[in-house]
Amino acid sequence: MKRYLLFIVFCVASLAVYAQNTDERIEYYRSLEEDIELNLSPEQLAKIKRLNKEAGPKFEAIGLDNSLSGREKGQRKRELAVEQKKAIRNILTPEQYELWENKHGRINSGDGTKRVLSKNIDVKLDLLEEKYKNEERIIENNSELTKDDKKARKHELKNRYQLQKRQLKDQKRTVKESDVLRH
Repeated sequence: MKRYLLFIVFCVASLAVYAQNTDERIEYYRSLEEDIELNLSPEQLAKIKRLNKEAGPKFEAIGLDNSLSGREKGQRKRELAVEQKKAIRNILTPEQYELWENKHGRINSGDGTKRVLSKNIDVKLDLLEEKYKNEERIIENNSELTKDDKKARKHELKNRYQLQKRQLKDQKRTVKESDVLRH
């Protein structure tokens, strides 16, 4: 029962992080449509809206594709974001493009993506800690196990926990040091 509850909590947390990541990308491009200072022509605005309308389902389809790993989904979404940015660059004048990037940040800096990935890893670390404590309690409360069996299982659990924790922390460090979305 506890494992199912833990699994559900993990799924909800993952979906929240995914939604936040998608929302940040959508907001980044939507801000372009609504930016008065850019003085977009009606033709430019129509092209950008059409581009954003086409990109939304593509991002969503990648996110829902169960045949892709998380890493592959992220890579494909970054590729799609870069394609969309190139298309927008062709729509805007060089002055408009520079103003847009200076005002709203450069999507290729990857700072938002790094933050989301880092938060996702933090959630995984918290869930791992909770899972470890729950499993430790289960071992401790198992009256069928001898004292030595409990000690051995706790030791094995702790080693597995430390390995997983180290892997997650390494992932987090890699994310922070990476040049996500740099092209």
